[in-house]
Amino acid sequence: MSRIGMTTVVFRDRFKAESAEPLKLDEVPVYYKERFGISNVELWSQHFESKDKSYLNGIKKSLRKTKCNLINIQADTKNDLSDPDQTKREKALSEMTDWIDTAAYLGSKMVRASAMKKSYKDSLSSLKYLNTYCKKKGLVFLVENHFDLYSIPSNHTKIFNDLSDENVGLLADFGNYKKDVDRYVALKQIASHTKLVSAKTSNFDEKYDHISYDFGRCVRIMESEGYRGVYCIEQWGAKKDYDYERIVNWMIDEIKENI
Repeated sequence: MSRIGMTTVVFRDRFKAESAEPLKLDEVPVYYKERFGISNVELWSQHFESKDKSYLNGIKKSLRKTKCNLINIQADTKNDLSDPDQTKREKALSEMTDWIDTAAYLGSKMVRASAMKKSYKDSLSSLKYLNTYCKKKGLVFLVENHFDLYSIPSNHTKIFNDLSDENVGLLADFGNYKKDVDRYVALKQIASHTKLVSAKTSNFDEKYDHISYDFGRCVRIMESEGYRGVYCIEQWGAKKDYDYERIVNWMIDEIKENI
């Protein structure tokens, strides 16, 4: 279980105001620990109600009380870090540094850069700046295949080499590849540079068997290539009325069987 974590993305609908089973970030650590035995927590930026210190202190207190680790914040920005338009790119950098400050204040180990869909050259410039900022804050900086420039496996490997800094790591998401990409080959290519895995599932059948791809094989590939970090449970599919606790239980069992 020390190698299993979970993101709040799994229970994303419970953070909505109209949810029948509302969930707040300061409730996540105790819920994950008591219900699933998970103590590695990842938070999604869209689930933050505020960045005020009083609000963040409530999350810090909950993490400390439950002895949970905040392993990562998935930070999304309104603007694109790879935008050739300098004004828009600078807005994205400002948004991202704000999330880095928040992650550092909460004691997170890592922070993931927002999706980049426009220019590799401009993304490289932004990522170099943000990695330097992360190092000053004591955070590992992650670049994910996020249905963007870095869902192209060659780009994902290239950015790691171009940044060429031990503080940078790749975040490998099992699900974020287009249909023309062989995910198993792609994961093998990036595994040695990976510092966190988004162990994502997608669609399940009526028996709650995963039908989108071979999840266990994805785990085995990472293990065979030497990955020994955390598998952060995530799910994103077409259907919305799943029993998500049942999905989490399935994923925990699958990860345990394959590491």
